Amino acid sequence: MSVSSAAPALRWTLSRKIAAVLAAAGIGLVIIGATGYRSVETLDDTAAKVDHTYQVLAQLVGLSASLKDAETGQRGYLITGDEDYLAPYTQARTDLVAEQQALRTLTADNAEQQKRLDTLAPLVDDKLAELQETIDLRGGAGGFPAALKVVQSGAGKTVMDQIRTVLTDLQSAEVTLLRARSSAADDSATRAQPVIGFGCGALLIAIAGAGVVLARRIAGPVHEVTAALKALENGDLTVRVPVHTTDELALMASSLNAASSGLRETIGGRMGQAAEALSREATQLTTISSRLESDAAEVAQQAADATTSSEEVSHGVQTIAAGAEQMSASISEIASNAAQAAEVAQQGLAVANRTNEQVAELGAASAEISDVVRLITSIAEQTNLLALNATIEAARAGELGKGFAVVAGEVKELAQQTAKATEEITARIGAIQGSSESAARAIHEIRDVIQQIGDYTTTIASAVEEQTATTGEMSRTVAEAAGSSSGVAGTVSTVAEVASSTADAARTTQRTAADLTRLADDMANLVGGFKH
Repeated sequence: MSVSSAAPALRWTLSRKIAAVLAAAGIGLVIIGATGYRSVETLDDTAAKVDHTYQVLAQLVGLSASLKDAETGQRGYLITGDEDYLAPYTQARTDLVAEQQALRTLTADNAEQQKRLDTLAPLVDDKLAELQETIDLRGGAGGFPAALKVVQSGAGKTVMDQIRTVLTDLQSAEVTLLRARSSAADDSATRAQPVIGFGCGALLIAIAGAGVVLARRIAGPVHEVTAALKALENGDLTVRVPVHTTDELALMASSLNAASSGLRETIGGRMGQAAEALSREATQLTTISSRLESDAAEVAQQAADATTSSEEVSHGVQTIAAGAEQMSASISEIASNAAQAAEVAQQGLAVANRTNEQVAELGAASAEISDVVRLITSIAEQTNLLALNATIEAARAGELGKGFAVVAGEVKELAQQTAKATEEITARIGAIQGSSESAARAIHEIRDVIQQIGDYTTTIASAVEEQTATTGEMSRTVAEAAGSSSGVAGTVSTVAEVASSTADAARTTQRTAADLTRLADDMANLVGGFKH
């Protein structure tokens, strides 16, 4: 049997709750990650720009160093006249071209720096021209004095001062950019640090709080369901689990409540009623079997009396036969014997009628027992069906219903024992009914025979005056009566045996009724072991 219960609609399932917490944590991580990524991206961009600025500064330093190398080589040659001193100068001229080109490439996005490089380029060319002029003069006819005169003119120093001014402006501009970019990197890091730090802390707190709340909402219903299952294990069918949420735990609690209600209705209601009905019918069967035993004993006693009467009839008929042989000597003796035979026949007829009535009552009692047995069989089948339903309900509960599955199996076994006992009772009652019908037919035959005996003795009494003429006929009639009286004795003996068998069957029925009573008590005790 199944019991329906309104299950809560699953709106916020456990998976949705956990997914919501994880989604919130994911959103927080995305925000923090995006902030961190943006900061790192800014730092990378700033670092690239700073590195670019350092490259420009390095090129400016290199250009300044190349100019100094050119002057150093020129001075060494002017002083010594040794061309080996011109190596730095020669290398510087090549380096200056490359360094100016590198500076133009590095500052291509900076118009101000490009203008300064435009100013620097002719100055560098002028400086190199002035250096080359002095070198040429030193190697020419004028020699060192001619070269010294050009140097002393101050034109080279003037150009070099202008170059230094432009280089200083270029370096100052790059240093300013370096400071601005470093400041921007610091600002980005300063902004990102609290966002990442506080964001991570807040996210951890939020996740921990959500985890605690979610754990409480899961652990609480689980503890309640566990307590309810322990109560069911102890036989308490009144337990109910409160439903607080709309998730799987609420569905589990509702299912447990429905199962508990179904068990309470099955065990406390129908099985209890079945046990009470079985007890009542077993009591009624005991009463009927007791009455059947009493009636069978009475039938046996009446059969014994009928046996005695039939023996008396047989003896009387034999006496009549003897008197028939001596009819000629004593007609009065024949009349006396005929009267005695008529009286005995009447007694036998009365006994046969009573026996027939008692056997009819025995058949009616057997029919009543059959009705009771059919009722018990129906109850056993219903009990077996209830046990099967209880087994199904226990199987649905899984591990939670194992204890009750054992109880349902015991109830089913008791129902099967009841069905077996009722089958045995049915068989025995069928035998009793068959024997009762046989006894009724035999008693009917006895009654007919006794009636014939009465007729015969009446004929004998009325024909006493004609005894002489009918002696031969009377002898034949008395011989037939003797045979019939012997048959009566045998039939009555059979009735006595049938009555004895009926008494044995009644005692067996009583024992079966006692077994049914014990079975009903066991079922009542089983049902009483549950709280419902």
